[in-house]
Amino acid sequence: MLFHIEAGSFNGVGGTDAFIRRISYEFERMGHKVYLLSYGSKYNFSKYLSEKIVNYGFCDFGETIDFLSSNNIKHCLCIYLKKRDRVSLLIKKNLKFLKTYYHLVQFNYITSDVKRFLTFVSNRFFFNGLCFCVSKRIRKSFPKEFSRAIEINLPVDDSFYSSISKKKKSNKKRIAYLGRLDYSKGADIAYKLFKEINTSPDFKNIETFMYSYPWENDNFSLQLEEELKKDEYIKYIRANIHNQNVEEIDNDLKILIDSVDLFILPYRSLENTVDCPLVPLEINARKKFILTSNLECIKDLKLENIYYNDFFRNEFIISLNLIKKILFNINQSNSILEVGNKYRTSIISEKIIYSFNNFNKNCL
Repeated sequence: MLFHIEAGSFNGVGGTDAFIRRISYEFERMGHKVYLLSYGSKYNFSKYLSEKIVNYGFCDFGETIDFLSSNNIKHCLCIYLKKRDRVSLLIKKNLKFLKTYYHLVQFNYITSDVKRFLTFVSNRFFFNGLCFCVSKRIRKSFPKEFSRAIEINLPVDDSFYSSISKKKKSNKKRIAYLGRLDYSKGADIAYKLFKEINTSPDFKNIETFMYSYPWENDNFSLQLEEELKKDEYIKYIRANIHNQNVEEIDNDLKILIDSVDLFILPYRSLENTVDCPLVPLEINARKKFILTSNLECIKDLKLENIYYNDFFRNEFIISLNLIKKILFNINQSNSILEVGNKYRTSIISEKIIYSFNNFNKNCL
Protein backbone atom coordinates (compact mmCIF):
# COMPACT_ATOMS: atom_id res chain seq x y z
CA MET A 1 0.00 0.00 0.00
CA LEU A 2 1.25 3.47 -0.90
CA PHE A 3 0.60 6.78 0.75
CA HIS A 4 1.17 10.47 0.13
CA ILE A 5 1.51 13.27 2.61
CA GLU A 6 -0.21 15.94 0.60
CA ALA A 7 0.82 19.58 0.69
CA GLY A 8 -1.01 20.89 -2.36
CA SER A 9 -4.39 20.75 -3.98
CA PHE A 10 -5.32 17.46 -5.61
CA ASN A 11 -7.22 19.18 -8.40
CA GLY A 12 -4.94 22.16 -9.10
CA VAL A 13 -3.10 22.93 -12.33
CA GLY A 14 0.48 23.25 -11.02
CA GLY A 15 3.29 20.76 -11.49
CA THR A 16 3.19 19.49 -7.89
CA ASP A 17 -0.60 19.13 -7.96
CA ALA A 18 -0.43 17.25 -11.26
CA PHE A 19 2.25 14.95 -9.83
CA ILE A 20 0.07 14.06 -6.82
CA ARG A 21 -3.06 13.57 -8.92
CA ARG A 22 -1.57 11.55 -11.76
CA ILE A 23 0.69 9.32 -9.67
CA SER A 24 -2.15 8.60 -7.25
CA TYR A 25 -4.52 7.55 -10.00
CA GLU A 26 -1.87 5.42 -11.70
CA PHE A 27 -0.90 3.67 -8.45
CA GLU A 28 -4.58 2.91 -7.88
CA ARG A 29 -4.95 1.64 -11.47
CA MET A 30 -1.95 -0.66 -10.88
CA GLY A 31 -3.82 -2.27 -7.98
CA HIS A 32 -2.23 -0.46 -5.02
CA LYS A 33 -4.24 1.02 -2.17
CA VAL A 34 -3.65 4.78 -2.13
CA TYR A 35 -4.29 7.25 0.66
CA LEU A 36 -3.80 10.98 0.44
CA LEU A 37 -2.79 12.17 3.89
CA SER A 38 -2.53 15.79 4.95
CA TYR A 39 -2.15 17.47 8.33
CA GLY A 40 -2.26 20.84 9.98
CA SER A 41 -4.63 23.76 9.51
CA LYS A 42 -4.36 23.85 5.72
CA TYR A 43 -5.24 20.30 4.83
CA ASN A 44 -8.03 20.01 2.29
CA PHE A 45 -10.16 17.37 0.68
CA SER A 46 -11.05 16.95 -2.97
CA LYS A 47 -14.55 16.05 -4.06
CA TYR A 48 -13.08 14.72 -7.31
CA LEU A 49 -11.16 11.79 -5.81
CA SER A 50 -11.66 8.29 -7.13
CA GLU A 51 -13.76 6.19 -4.75
CA LYS A 52 -10.75 3.88 -4.36
CA ILE A 53 -8.47 6.70 -3.13
CA VAL A 54 -9.02 7.71 0.50
CA ASN A 55 -8.29 11.23 1.74
CA TYR A 56 -7.53 11.67 5.46
CA GLY A 57 -6.67 14.83 7.38
CA PHE A 58 -4.89 14.96 10.75
CA CYS A 59 -4.31 17.70 13.28
CA ASP A 60 -0.54 17.23 13.39
CA PHE A 61 2.30 15.12 12.04
CA GLY A 62 2.35 12.90 15.13
CA GLU A 63 -1.14 11.65 14.35
CA THR A 64 -0.06 10.97 10.78
CA ILE A 65 2.92 8.86 11.91
CA ASP A 66 0.70 6.94 14.31
CA PHE A 67 -1.80 6.20 11.54
CA LEU A 68 0.92 4.91 9.21
CA SER A 69 2.49 2.76 11.92
CA SER A 70 -0.76 1.30 13.27
CA ASN A 71 -1.82 0.31 9.76
CA ASN A 72 1.58 -1.25 8.96
CA ILE A 73 2.13 1.01 5.96
CA LYS A 74 5.40 0.21 4.24
CA HIS A 75 5.97 3.34 2.13
CA CYS A 76 5.04 7.01 2.43
CA LEU A 77 5.80 9.38 -0.42
CA CYS A 78 6.33 12.80 1.19
CA ILE A 79 5.55 15.90 -0.82
CA TYR A 80 6.39 18.32 1.97
CA LEU A 81 7.31 18.19 5.66
CA LYS A 82 7.87 21.13 7.99
CA LYS A 83 11.31 21.46 9.62
CA ARG A 84 10.07 20.60 13.10
CA ASP A 85 8.36 17.49 11.73
CA ARG A 86 11.60 16.35 10.12
CA VAL A 87 13.21 16.49 13.57
CA SER A 88 10.34 14.43 14.96
CA LEU A 89 10.87 11.92 12.16
CA LEU A 90 14.59 11.72 12.96
CA ILE A 91 13.94 11.04 16.66
CA LYS A 92 11.51 8.22 15.91
CA LYS A 93 13.88 6.85 13.28
CA ASN A 94 16.78 6.69 15.77
CA LEU A 95 14.56 5.11 18.42
CA LYS A 96 13.60 2.39 15.91
CA PHE A 97 9.93 3.34 16.22
CA LEU A 98 9.34 3.71 12.48
CA LYS A 99 7.61 0.91 10.61
CA THR A 100 7.28 3.01 7.47
CA TYR A 101 9.85 4.14 4.90
CA TYR A 102 9.50 7.88 4.31
CA HIS A 103 10.55 8.89 0.79
CA LEU A 104 10.94 12.54 -0.23
CA VAL A 105 10.14 14.12 -3.61
CA GLN A 106 12.59 16.98 -4.30
CA PHE A 107 10.86 19.40 -6.70
CA ASN A 108 13.14 22.44 -6.54
CA TYR A 109 16.79 23.01 -7.38
CA ILE A 110 18.67 24.95 -4.71
CA THR A 111 21.20 27.41 -6.12
CA SER A 112 23.05 28.10 -2.87
CA ASP A 113 25.89 25.61 -2.22
CA VAL A 114 25.37 25.89 1.53
CA LYS A 115 21.60 25.38 1.39
CA ARG A 116 22.07 22.53 -1.08
CA PHE A 117 24.47 20.80 1.33
CA LEU A 118 22.03 21.28 4.21
CA THR A 119 19.27 19.78 2.03
CA PHE A 120 21.46 16.76 1.37
CA VAL A 121 22.08 16.37 5.12
CA SER A 122 18.35 16.68 5.77
CA ASN A 123 17.45 14.10 3.15
CA ARG A 124 20.18 11.74 4.30
CA PHE A 125 19.54 11.82 8.04
CA PHE A 126 15.93 12.85 8.59
CA PHE A 127 14.37 10.50 6.05
CA ASN A 128 14.86 6.74 6.09
CA GLY A 129 13.86 6.20 2.46
CA LEU A 130 14.66 7.39 -1.04
CA CYS A 131 14.89 10.90 -2.46
CA PHE A 132 13.12 11.22 -5.82
CA CYS A 133 14.63 14.10 -7.84
CA VAL A 134 12.46 15.58 -10.59
CA SER A 135 15.39 16.75 -12.74
CA LYS A 136 18.85 15.61 -13.74
CA ARG A 137 20.58 18.61 -12.17
CA ILE A 138 18.87 18.00 -8.79
CA ARG A 139 20.12 14.42 -8.89
CA LYS A 140 23.63 15.59 -9.90
CA SER A 141 23.64 18.14 -7.07
CA PHE A 142 23.77 15.32 -4.53
CA PRO A 143 27.11 13.62 -3.77
CA LYS A 144 27.74 10.56 -5.96
CA GLU A 145 27.87 8.29 -2.92
CA PHE A 146 24.28 9.21 -2.03
CA SER A 147 22.74 6.20 -3.75
CA ARG A 148 19.28 6.94 -2.41
CA ALA A 149 18.75 9.78 -4.92
CA ILE A 150 16.60 8.57 -7.84
CA GLU A 151 15.99 10.71 -10.93
CA ILE A 152 12.40 10.83 -12.17
CA ASN A 153 10.39 13.37 -14.17
CA LEU A 154 7.05 15.03 -13.73
CA PRO A 155 4.40 12.71 -15.21
CA VAL A 156 2.38 13.55 -18.29
CA ASP A 157 -0.99 11.83 -18.35
CA ASP A 158 -0.87 8.95 -20.85
CA SER A 159 -3.90 10.35 -22.68
CA PHE A 160 -1.77 13.30 -23.86
CA TYR A 161 0.07 10.91 -26.21
CA SER A 162 -3.03 9.72 -28.04
CA SER A 163 -6.12 11.06 -29.80
CA ILE A 164 -4.41 14.24 -30.94
CA SER A 165 -6.97 16.42 -32.71
CA LYS A 166 -5.96 18.32 -35.81
CA LYS A 167 -6.06 22.09 -35.58
CA LYS A 168 -8.95 23.52 -37.57
CA LYS A 169 -7.85 24.74 -40.98
CA SER A 170 -7.21 28.45 -40.85
CA ASN A 171 -5.10 31.02 -42.61
CA LYS A 172 -4.05 32.31 -39.22
CA LYS A 173 -1.27 30.90 -37.09
CA ARG A 174 -1.68 30.85 -33.33
CA ILE A 175 1.16 31.74 -30.94
CA ALA A 176 0.59 31.38 -27.22
CA TYR A 177 2.08 31.67 -23.76
CA LEU A 178 0.93 29.00 -21.32
CA GLY A 179 1.66 29.31 -17.61
CA ARG A 180 1.31 31.53 -14.56
CA LEU A 181 1.82 35.29 -14.83
CA ASP A 182 5.15 35.02 -13.10
CA TYR A 183 8.36 37.06 -13.43
CA SER A 184 10.60 33.99 -13.32
CA LYS A 185 8.54 32.37 -16.08
CA GLY A 186 9.07 35.42 -18.29
CA ALA A 187 5.38 36.19 -18.74
CA ASP A 188 6.19 39.85 -19.34
CA ILE A 189 8.68 38.91 -22.07
CA ALA A 190 6.00 36.90 -23.87
CA TYR A 191 3.62 39.85 -23.52
CA LYS A 192 6.13 42.29 -25.05
CA LEU A 193 6.95 39.88 -27.89
CA PHE A 194 3.25 39.48 -28.67
CA LYS A 195 2.76 43.26 -28.75
CA GLU A 196 5.63 43.51 -31.27
CA ILE A 197 4.18 40.70 -33.38
CA ASN A 198 0.72 42.28 -33.43
CA THR A 199 2.07 45.63 -34.69
CA SER A 200 4.74 44.34 -37.10
CA PRO A 201 4.02 44.20 -40.85
CA ASP A 202 6.28 41.11 -41.01
CA PHE A 203 3.69 39.07 -39.13
CA LYS A 204 0.44 38.65 -41.00
CA ASN A 205 -2.47 36.42 -40.09
CA ILE A 206 -1.11 35.78 -36.62
CA GLU A 207 -3.18 35.38 -33.45
CA THR A 208 -1.53 35.75 -30.04
CA PHE A 209 -3.00 34.74 -26.74
CA MET A 210 -1.98 34.07 -23.17
CA TYR A 211 -3.59 31.26 -21.21
CA SER A 212 -2.64 32.13 -17.68
CA TYR A 213 -3.56 33.27 -14.17
CA PRO A 214 -1.91 35.64 -11.66
CA TRP A 215 -0.19 35.12 -8.34
CA GLU A 216 -2.47 36.34 -5.57
CA ASN A 217 -1.12 39.43 -3.78
CA ASP A 218 1.79 39.77 -6.24
CA ASN A 219 2.03 43.27 -7.71
CA PHE A 220 3.97 42.19 -10.82
CA SER A 221 1.47 39.46 -11.61
CA LEU A 222 -1.67 41.51 -10.94
CA GLN A 223 -0.38 44.55 -12.87
CA LEU A 224 0.48 42.39 -15.89
CA GLU A 225 -3.01 40.88 -15.81
CA GLU A 226 -4.56 44.36 -15.86
CA GLU A 227 -2.47 45.26 -18.93
CA LEU A 228 -3.56 42.06 -20.66
CA LYS A 229 -7.21 42.77 -19.98
CA LYS A 230 -6.86 46.14 -21.71
CA ASP A 231 -4.91 44.88 -24.73
CA GLU A 232 -7.13 44.79 -27.82
CA TYR A 233 -5.01 42.32 -29.79
CA ILE A 234 -3.72 39.73 -27.34
CA LYS A 235 -6.42 37.29 -26.23
CA TYR A 236 -6.08 36.74 -22.49
CA ILE A 237 -7.80 33.62 -21.15
CA ARG A 238 -7.74 33.33 -17.37
CA ALA A 239 -7.31 29.71 -16.34
CA ASN A 240 -9.71 28.14 -13.87
CA ILE A 241 -7.31 26.72 -11.29
CA HIS A 242 -9.71 25.74 -8.50
CA ASN A 243 -12.67 23.43 -8.00
CA GLN A 244 -12.56 21.83 -11.41
CA ASN A 245 -13.07 18.16 -12.19
CA VAL A 246 -9.65 16.54 -12.65
CA GLU A 247 -10.65 15.02 -15.99
CA GLU A 248 -11.83 18.41 -17.20
CA ILE A 249 -8.46 19.93 -16.30
CA ASP A 250 -6.54 17.58 -18.60
CA ASN A 251 -9.19 17.55 -21.36
CA ASP A 252 -9.36 21.35 -21.49
CA LEU A 253 -5.58 21.55 -21.58
CA LYS A 254 -5.32 19.08 -24.49
CA ILE A 255 -7.92 21.03 -26.49
CA LEU A 256 -6.04 24.26 -25.81
CA ILE A 257 -2.64 22.87 -26.83
CA ASP A 258 -4.08 21.32 -30.00
CA SER A 259 -5.44 24.72 -31.10
CA VAL A 260 -2.01 26.40 -31.03
CA ASP A 261 0.85 26.25 -33.56
CA LEU A 262 3.72 27.64 -31.46
CA PHE A 263 4.21 28.16 -27.72
CA ILE A 264 6.55 30.83 -26.33
CA LEU A 265 7.96 29.94 -22.88
CA PRO A 266 10.67 32.51 -22.02
CA TYR A 267 11.73 31.29 -18.55
CA ARG A 268 14.09 33.60 -16.67
CA SER A 269 14.72 30.89 -14.10
CA LEU A 270 12.92 28.03 -12.40
CA GLU A 271 13.12 29.49 -8.90
CA ASN A 272 9.33 29.70 -8.42
CA THR A 273 8.44 26.49 -10.17
CA VAL A 274 9.33 22.82 -10.37
CA ASP A 275 12.85 22.32 -11.73
CA CYS A 276 11.53 20.07 -14.48
CA PRO A 277 8.73 22.29 -15.87
CA LEU A 278 5.61 20.33 -16.78
CA VAL A 279 4.21 22.64 -19.47
CA PRO A 280 6.90 21.85 -22.12
CA LEU A 281 6.39 18.11 -21.48
CA GLU A 282 2.64 18.36 -22.03
CA ILE A 283 3.03 20.49 -25.15
CA ASN A 284 5.63 18.11 -26.54
CA ALA A 285 3.31 15.13 -25.96
CA ARG A 286 0.74 16.84 -28.19
CA LYS A 287 3.38 17.22 -30.93
CA LYS A 288 3.45 21.01 -30.92
CA PHE A 289 6.38 23.40 -31.42
CA ILE A 290 8.01 25.29 -28.57
CA LEU A 291 10.36 28.28 -28.36
CA THR A 292 11.86 28.49 -24.88
CA SER A 293 14.89 29.65 -22.93
CA ASN A 294 18.19 27.82 -23.27
CA LEU A 295 18.28 26.67 -19.65
CA GLU A 296 20.28 23.54 -18.89
CA CYS A 297 17.45 21.80 -17.04
CA ILE A 298 15.10 22.23 -20.02
CA LYS A 299 17.72 21.02 -22.49
CA ASP A 300 18.21 17.95 -20.30
CA LEU A 301 14.64 16.93 -21.19
CA LYS A 302 15.74 16.34 -24.81
CA LEU A 303 12.34 17.17 -26.25
CA GLU A 304 11.43 17.09 -29.92
CA ASN A 305 10.18 20.11 -31.90
CA ILE A 306 11.76 22.57 -29.49
CA TYR A 307 13.86 25.67 -30.21
CA TYR A 308 16.05 27.53 -27.72
CA ASN A 309 16.67 31.24 -27.42
CA ASP A 310 18.40 33.61 -25.02
CA PHE A 311 15.53 36.06 -24.61
CA PHE A 312 17.49 38.27 -22.25
CA ARG A 313 20.75 38.76 -24.14
CA ASN A 314 19.40 38.85 -27.66
CA GLU A 315 17.61 41.91 -28.95
CA PHE A 316 13.91 41.56 -29.69
CA ILE A 317 14.57 41.52 -33.43
CA ILE A 318 16.57 38.28 -33.05
CA SER A 319 13.75 36.63 -31.14
CA LEU A 320 11.20 37.82 -33.70
CA ASN A 321 13.30 36.50 -36.59
CA LEU A 322 13.56 33.14 -34.85
CA ILE A 323 9.78 33.04 -34.44
CA LYS A 324 9.37 33.73 -38.18
CA LYS A 325 11.78 30.88 -38.95
CA ILE A 326 9.85 28.45 -36.75
CA LEU A 327 6.52 29.43 -38.29
CA PHE A 328 8.02 28.80 -41.73
CA ASN A 329 9.20 25.36 -40.59
CA ILE A 330 5.72 24.60 -39.29
CA ASN A 331 4.29 25.44 -42.71
CA GLN A 332 6.79 23.10 -44.37
CA SER A 333 6.15 20.25 -41.93
CA ASN A 334 3.69 17.83 -43.49
CA SER A 335 4.85 14.66 -41.75
CA ILE A 336 3.52 13.36 -38.46
CA LEU A 337 5.88 14.49 -35.73
CA GLU A 338 7.25 11.74 -33.51
CA VAL A 339 7.75 12.26 -29.79
CA GLY A 340 9.15 10.04 -27.08
CA ASN A 341 6.98 8.61 -24.35
CA LYS A 342 9.35 8.38 -21.39
CA TYR A 343 7.37 11.06 -19.54
CA ARG A 344 4.15 9.03 -19.46
CA THR A 345 2.58 8.73 -16.02
CA SER A 346 2.53 4.94 -16.35
CA ILE A 347 6.30 4.82 -16.94
CA ILE A 348 7.13 7.24 -14.10
CA SER A 349 4.87 5.29 -11.73
CA GLU A 350 6.46 1.97 -12.65
CA LYS A 351 9.90 3.45 -11.92
CA ILE A 352 8.77 4.61 -8.47
CA ILE A 353 7.26 1.19 -7.66
CA TYR A 354 10.41 -0.55 -8.90
CA SER A 355 12.52 1.75 -6.68
CA PHE A 356 10.31 0.92 -3.68
CA ASN A 357 10.61 -2.82 -4.27
CA ASN A 358 14.35 -2.63 -4.85
CA PHE A 359 14.75 -0.55 -1.69
CA ASN A 360 12.80 -3.20 0.25
CA LYS A 361 15.20 -5.91 -0.89
CA ASN A 362 18.28 -3.88 0.07
CA CYS A 363 16.83 -3.20 3.52
CA LEU A 364 16.07 -6.86 4.33
